[in-house]
Amino acid sequence: MNNADHTFEAVVVENGAVVDIKAYDTLCKKCHGDDKNALISTINERKSQYESALKTIEKLLAEKGIYYDEERYPYFYGTPNAEEHTFANAFKDWPSKDVLGAAYNLNLLAREPGAFVHNPEYVKQIIYDTIDFLDDGVLNKSAEKSVPEDVKAFIQGAR
Repeated sequence: MNNADHTFEAVVVENGAVVDIKAYDTLCKKCHGDDKNALISTINERKSQYESALKTIEKLLAEKGIYYDEERYPYFYGTPNAEEHTFANAFKDWPSKDVLGAAYNLNLLAREPGAFVHNPEYVKQIIYDTIDFLDDGVLNKSAEKSVPEDVKAFIQGAR
């Protein structure tokens, strides 16, 4: 590339928070207007909500005896004790393909920390449906009744 300073980083992150948007003037400003700080604030708020939604999914799986460890493949175990998260102790007795799918959704979204920005409507729907199924085993629009307020704000409008 001609510009040695070019990276594929869309934002500048410090201490887990977005502090600048690199493409703001050339791209984001076209739709989001002149208030860069307001957009940064919105991104940070949604990032926090997104992370809370993933923690909610993780908690719902844990209530089923399925514990997520993002750092250790194959990621799901039958014990919360990280010292016991070995391949030999991987969770294998999935109660249904839907619970396995919920776990897949969690792992997929945890590995794409910017998904809430890249395709927010799709991501909200995946999260909504995952929580909706895990909270009572049925897709019955119960997700908003069983989540913290920040998650409710994030998934609002998904159904």
